[in-house]
Amino acid sequence: MALPKGIVGAVATSNVAAIGEQPAILANLALGNLIANVNLAQQNAVSGQQSLNQLQMTVLGKLVEQLTGVSVLQAAAVKAQFTPDEIALLRQLLAVMKNK
Repeated sequence: MALPKGIVGAVATSNVAAIGEQPAILANLALGNLIANVNLAQQNAVSGQQSLNQLQMTVLGKLVEQLTGVSVLQAAAVKAQFTPDEIALLRQLLAVMKNK
């Protein structure tokens, strides 16, 4: 039993249309993948920058704590290691830091 020519023509036309649309569909998929990959790369860059900023703040806080949080025993030990001129210079530096 043979199919009518109208049905054979319709199937052939739909196959040609589907094959003709395939490059556009694949291009859209590739563009979607590219956009997703760029988005992930940007998110990773921002996350890395935030981590570095947090680390910088932690190190700066620890440095300020060590510079300003000297106990009496530590001060005596430091005083024994430095000359009076060096101690005066350190006091001037601390005064400048407090004013800023």
